[in-house]
Amino acid sequence: MFRSLSVKKKSDKTDTGSGTVAEEPPHPSRVLHTQISQQVLDTLFVDFSKSLWHAFNSLAHDEVVQKSRLKVIVSTIGRELGFENAQAILDQHTETELDFLKFFSIIKYEMLDKIKAESEERKLLTRPDFTQIHRVCWMLCSNKTLSTKDKAPPEVDPIIGVVSQTDSCNGTEDDEQTSNLQDDNAFKLWRVFNFFVESDYTGNPSIPLRLDVEEAVQIYTRFTAISGQLRKERELHFISDVKDEITFELFLELFVKHFASDICPAAQTYTINLLYENVVLDTMKKGTLSKHGKKLNNWKEYFFVLTSKQLTYYLASDECELKRVVPFDDSWELEIPPEDMGPRSHKFVVFTPMKVFELTAASFQKKYQWISAFKKVIEHNKDHFEDGISVERQMALERKKKRDERRAEAEAVTQRLFEQANLLKDHAKLLEQERLDRAMIQANLMEETALRRSEQIRCQNLELEMAKNVREEIGRREEIQKLCDEQRKMYEEEHSQLKSVEYEREKGTRLLQDAKEKLELLEVERDAALEKLEDAAQRLKVAEEIRSKMESAFKDWKTKH
Repeated sequence: MFRSLSVKKKSDKTDTGSGTVAEEPPHPSRVLHTQISQQVLDTLFVDFSKSLWHAFNSLAHDEVVQKSRLKVIVSTIGRELGFENAQAILDQHTETELDFLKFFSIIKYEMLDKIKAESEERKLLTRPDFTQIHRVCWMLCSNKTLSTKDKAPPEVDPIIGVVSQTDSCNGTEDDEQTSNLQDDNAFKLWRVFNFFVESDYTGNPSIPLRLDVEEAVQIYTRFTAISGQLRKERELHFISDVKDEITFELFLELFVKHFASDICPAAQTYTINLLYENVVLDTMKKGTLSKHGKKLNNWKEYFFVLTSKQLTYYLASDECELKRVVPFDDSWELEIPPEDMGPRSHKFVVFTPMKVFELTAASFQKKYQWISAFKKVIEHNKDHFEDGISVERQMALERKKKRDERRAEAEAVTQRLFEQANLLKDHAKLLEQERLDRAMIQANLMEETALRRSEQIRCQNLELEMAKNVREEIGRREEIQKLCDEQRKMYEEEHSQLKSVEYEREKGTRLLQDAKEKLELLEVERDAALEKLEDAAQRLKVAEEIRSKMESAFKDWKTKH
């Protein structure tokens, strides 16, 4: 079921987004198998799922697609991966409409898992070629992304799938070349966009595909650096207006508006192609170097391409005639001989298990550019030789890790602020309750003060009344005393005249008896008045004690708060 995969010529470069590149020499008899890690194979499937989502989304209505419309895509995928009559796998499912997750689960179970299982059975994980599949997915979704002026609809064969693009009915040969150039540039930007889109915590792409603003700035900054538009790096403030994550349509619109419009088409194509090679094809460095041949003891120029996983060199810069592919392992070493004044002064040596490469560059600057690239590859593979992850993807993962940490920190700060806000609300409630309590205490204090004043006034009135009563009592006593004196005088007079005026004595006795009774009554009234005075004084004393306690409580409360 799984056919042997051979690398194709330059026009069919295997770009995977995982960092390694496999290319086919012009001779069909020479087949190159690239052994990859399980993680790289999974990365290939993830990149494939991103392209497939774009194609699916271009056909979707309310996030679902009729199963009959998906058979063309499935047929094309199956043909490229070596599965005959692949469209029949959809007939095994009864649903008439599929969402993307269901559709991809079918593709994964029926094709990708079988590729992985067969590779594991042979104990050699070989690289499936998704290049044409990416192209097919782009042809489908580009109709939605690009205008009809720039992109014609793909021609679809119901049996073999998408086969070509039809020319515009009024287009000339020059128009077609321009359209193809624009389409190819957009395709490569689309692949770069897919490379950097956000993923979930499992490493799978987050659906729908969106690009983080930081990654968009990363792409735009690298484009300006490659194209020499250094002033544009200072004008990236426009990206701050984008609040949400970026769709490919918005990414392409911003790119054309702010970057592509200022350079000629040839420079645009060159810059995008270099960006594409650096990111998607994992090209760390490429260019012409002279290699010393051990057998003939001579120097010959080759065109070298260095990725994070292999060193490839060709007979010419068109990369058509492959000379050799040297897979990387963790035993590579780099030696830099001292500079000399000879014709091969810009020399450096790369030690590999396959052979020793004695290389020389055309200039001092190019030499150290190559040395820097080799050092970067060697350093990267100290930690990532086994997992096969590319330099570019590792940097993207590190940026995502930092973004996730910043987001987690921001969420933690937001949570802390939320908790603090709740604490402030609770504190405000407590303060409000304390204010109400204080107002109640003040009201009670004012009420007590009013009562105290009323009691003071009542006591003053009682004092005045008692003073009046005392004065009256004194007056009465004085009168009684006067009467007593008079009575005594009369008694003395009567005593002297006792015998003669017995009748008057008895009468005086009765008067005296009445006066005594009145005096006793006045004494009783005086005692009652004194008791009232003592009661009033006691109540005044209690009121003063209550007032003192209230003032002391109020001072204590005020001190605490």
